[in-house]
Amino acid sequence: MKRFLVVVLACIFVLCACKPTKNEGTTVSGKVAGLIDNHTVEMMLTDGSIESFLFFDETVGESLSDAEETETEITIVCVEKEGQRLKEIIRVE
Repeated sequence: MKRFLVVVLACIFVLCACKPTKNEGTTVSGKVAGLIDNHTVEMMLTDGSIESFLFFDETVGESLSDAEETETEITIVCVEKEGQRLKEIIRVE
């Protein structure tokens, strides 16, 4: 029983140590080129490239809409999610 407990605790320790760190995302700056639909935006990035992003947060959508109207440069934080072709915006800074 003692040996079993030691093995279980060792396994738990290893699993906790291998836990991936939380991905805080990538910061990207640019101007909103246009809202494609209710959850997709196209941006012209500061390097001159154009990229589309997904968003699902209502506050993010409002910030993107405001930035499009005022044509101001914004900074977004986006993450890559498994199963999604486009990066997802998690917040606007």
